[in-house]
Amino acid sequence: MYSAQLPINSVVDVTDTPNAVTQKKGFVDFKNLKHTHSRLIKKQDSLLKKASIHYLHILENRNPSYKKGSLYIPKRTLTNPREPSKNDGYDNINDDYILRVEDTIGDNDKYEIMDLMGQGTFGQVAKCRVRKTNQLVAVKVIKRQPAFSMQGDKEIQILLRLRDRPNKKDNFLQLQDCFTHRGHTCAVFELLSISLHKLFNQQKGRPNLTISDIQKISINILETLALLKEMGIIHTDLKPDNILMKSLDDIHDVKLIDYGSALLVTESLNYYVQTAFYRSPEVILHVPFNCAIDMWSFGCFVAEMFLGIPLFPSGNEYTLMQMMVSLLGCLPPDDMLKKGKRSNKFFHLKGDTGPKLRESVKSSHDITVSKSTLADIIRGFKSFDGDDDDSVINNDEDMLDRERLLDFLSKILVFDPNIRLDPMEALQHSFITSVASPVISEPSAVQLNNELSPAPVHLSSPNAIANNSSSINTSRTTEESPAIRTPPNPHRYINLRKSKEGILLSPSKSPYKSPDVTAIPYLENKALSPPPKKVLKSILKKSLSLITNNLFSHNNNLLNKTIR
Repeated sequence: MYSAQLPINSVVDVTDTPNAVTQKKGFVDFKNLKHTHSRLIKKQDSLLKKASIHYLHILENRNPSYKKGSLYIPKRTLTNPREPSKNDGYDNINDDYILRVEDTIGDNDKYEIMDLMGQGTFGQVAKCRVRKTNQLVAVKVIKRQPAFSMQGDKEIQILLRLRDRPNKKDNFLQLQDCFTHRGHTCAVFELLSISLHKLFNQQKGRPNLTISDIQKISINILETLALLKEMGIIHTDLKPDNILMKSLDDIHDVKLIDYGSALLVTESLNYYVQTAFYRSPEVILHVPFNCAIDMWSFGCFVAEMFLGIPLFPSGNEYTLMQMMVSLLGCLPPDDMLKKGKRSNKFFHLKGDTGPKLRESVKSSHDITVSKSTLADIIRGFKSFDGDDDDSVINNDEDMLDRERLLDFLSKILVFDPNIRLDPMEALQHSFITSVASPVISEPSAVQLNNELSPAPVHLSSPNAIANNSSSINTSRTTEESPAIRTPPNPHRYINLRKSKEGILLSPSKSPYKSPDVTAIPYLENKALSPPPKKVLKSILKKSLSLITNNLFSHNNNLLNKTIR
């Protein structure tokens, strides 16, 4: 740093201090400048503290009558839009109650608002704390509109009926309290974790759900649907958004929520129900329906857990009906089409050849209908066992689970609701019962011969895959995909993993302990699977080294002969 020095003939001022020096114009004393800079920093620091930390103390000194509580600090607003518009400034323009952090609602200010959990067409759900017990609950605040208020009252009545069965509280969403706050109907529920829809969206690619995961989740939902059917209640809105986990620790322990659009089988039917992706053919055709429409939504949900995407991803009902006909490979039965009030919009009913599907006008944002059937999709869907691996798990246990899943879905996703499985029948299906008590028996000699002999792998046809331009089939399927088969083993819990070193066989998690099954040597399986890359690399290295050595020795021999 540049430092200016005073010349020898500088003027010395002895009037103030003996060491005081009167500097010439243009000269700076950097020795004293450091102390000046530190004084400025201290002064700025003191100003900052006075404007922040000591601000209340300064106000109290200036005004002894000042009280701390009189200072207004605005609370964080959770509702969107947040501008007051209706209900004396308590509601926004959409008739939603404006929720703010640390505000209180309920009788005697029982609940303190902590956070917003969700907001939709019905209203909002806030995470609240019971002030007396510090218990965390979920409070549903309905919009201040007559239609939504009536729907909220109906939901409360249904939940009160479900609460009358205390021995089934693990299956149903528990209603703890209900009240009216500034014209808004409010219902207090037990606090659950996130929905399966949010869980799936947090994962890259398809959901990492195994067949066992799907089976255990399905059992909880089927038990709930069985109790609802017994009580004559139609949920009408079964979807992943309305299936919440009780905690993040266990994905299998789930509950079905949102009974706002639920119907009783004894009341008049309303066809403005069910989300489009999970809408049943009865609702689309306006055929009289019952609890069977929940089973259709359940079948779509199970297929989505396996595929990772919705089975019928369209909001256009014409496209939905075309997808259903293509996937199931048949038309709705004639008696169903005769009962439907909207059948003429989707089918040509008059003709010598029988009912025929109408060609709908495709919108710009709609997708192409796949020509793959349900069997093509379930059997041909690739199960990935690694992040960057395209290998397919085609062992016998996996294909057996797929066949059970296919049979399970083919008996649920049917047009005729009279032959569709009900919840109790679905609980007795082999796809569900196999997870409770799996039986593994020793393979017979015939089974050994069949398993060792070449057999066609259940993959969807190339034409079906090529024509499937929709989002139903997401696997990168090629005709060159290797069919990997494993030799028979009494302990079938073998997971096939493909790594950079080659194909490794390691036991997966199983209820049956098998310390002997650690690895299958490659030599025993060389006729059934391609050699690992590691073996190929070693062979190539040895071959190259032998060739190099031979060439080197040959050149040496030629050189020696030339010298001689």
